[in-house]
Amino acid sequence: MADGLREKILLEALKEVPFGGFSEETLRAAGKGAGATLADVRRHFPRGGESLVEAFSRWADARMTERMAGTDTARLRDRVAAAVRARIEVMAAHKEAARRAAAFLAVRRVG
Repeated sequence: MADGLREKILLEALKEVPFGGFSEETLRAAGKGAGATLADVRRHFPRGGESLVEAFSRWADARMTERMAGTDTARLRDRVAAAVRARIEVMAAHKEAARRAAAFLAVRRVG
């Protein structure tokens, strides 16, 4: 996530997600908390909650990759275990957001 404002909005949204889910209300509150305009929020998250879930996933992937940078093992099993451990560590502070993201995606895919 190269854009600093986008990440700032995302991090503000992660504080709100446990209460409002991946919703328009969450995005509006996050934008306000990040000092962004509604136009900024729409530009960075054009599909609303769906864009927010996508950004959260990409953000978590990037943090996981950073944590794995020092992992130097040739065994596939060890690399997979390190990746799972790193992802769990990244998501620990955002358990409810991860749960709500999974629910959001499940409903979107079925409906």
